[in-house]
Amino acid sequence: MRTANQMNETNDVIKERRKKSKLGIDDIIVPILVFIVLILLSVFVFIPMVNSAIGFRRESKEINTQMENLEDLESGLGTLDTTMLQADLIVAKKVIPNTLKVSNFIYYIDSLANEKGLSSTELTASDVKVVTGGDRDNPDYTYAVNGPLAYRGSFEEVLDFLDDLQLASPYIVSLEDISMNGGQTGIWNLSLTVTGYYIPDEVQDINLYLPFSAYTKYEDTMGVLRQKAEKLED
Repeated sequence: MRTANQMNETNDVIKERRKKSKLGIDDIIVPILVFIVLILLSVFVFIPMVNSAIGFRRESKEINTQMENLEDLESGLGTLDTTMLQADLIVAKKVIPNTLKVSNFIYYIDSLANEKGLSSTELTASDVKVVTGGDRDNPDYTYAVNGPLAYRGSFEEVLDFLDDLQLASPYIVSLEDISMNGGQTGIWNLSLTVTGYYIPDEVQDINLYLPFSAYTKYEDTMGVLRQKAEKLED
């Protein structure tokens, strides 16, 4: 049997262990401090390191893509015939003017129409910029003179006018919204929108890292330009 002293000693040990098992203020503060330190390390060390690694990887891909585009550009330029390139450049400059006044363009069209026997009923035009490519934030433009026109004449006169305007015109033009009506009395009403293009002489930024596309693959277009240049020389 345990004595009273032994029982008291046992109770004292149990009480002491209970005291030690209770959480103290130090037991709470230390984990909180460790947690705060981990958060600070994540915010100021680990996250910036991860972002930096992701950014470096992205830049590395962009640089590799740019290097590949430059290599394609060098290879593509090497395949071009410099003599033919200079000749085609001269042709393009003859056919595509660096300036195109609205009055000159309208005067040419109206003179052609009168030559074909047509009478004008509407003549308006203005300078415009035509979006030809690029993206929404940085589009590519082509300068042009654009306007609606309307004429009256016989069916044959209208066809001759349209043929010469597209084929024999010294300008690069596009015809849109062509409509014809009438004809009961042999007179037709022609309405259309005409656009004449030009390229102004100005220094433009050239992005060497865009994919290379040789102009020689547009042989049909170059053929039209050469035909127009030959007619200008006649």
